[in-house]
Amino acid sequence: MKQKGHTLLKETLSKCRRVFVIIALFGLCINVLMLTAPLFMMQVFDRVITSRNTDTLIMLLLVATIALVTMAALEGVRTYVMVRLSSWLDRRLGGISLTASIYSTLKKGEDPNIQGLRDLNTFRSFLTGAGVFPILDAPFAPIFLGIMFLLHPCWAA
Repeated sequence: MKQKGHTLLKETLSKCRRVFVIIALFGLCINVLMLTAPLFMMQVFDRVITSRNTDTLIMLLLVATIALVTMAALEGVRTYVMVRLSSWLDRRLGGISLTASIYSTLKKGEDPNIQGLRDLNTFRSFLTGAGVFPILDAPFAPIFLGIMFLLHPCWAA
């Protein structure tokens, strides 16, 4: 039984790893689109205010709106994928965890314990909550800060 559980855990983690790679790519796109607001403001201050050209302002506003809507859609898809992943994990591991708990209680004479199910539920709550996205987005923070440094007016001058 221990070997079967170990193999199942390896397979499950392998499949989850693929999903997390996809989620990381979504995170990269979302973090690139986070540059929309600073770039929009730079262009407004640099091009629109000095020239008082409303056509430029409208085009910048249109491009920024499309970028922000795209970012919101990617966030929604990323959240949906994480919810689906947590449900899949529950279906894949919940029954086995319950079976192992019952087996250890009946065969080994241990006290009844559902800690494995609680741990799985805690992990599911973590995956579907807001706490996982900052962890997934943290590796992109230096890239974002580096781009902001390159765009800083003192650096360009």
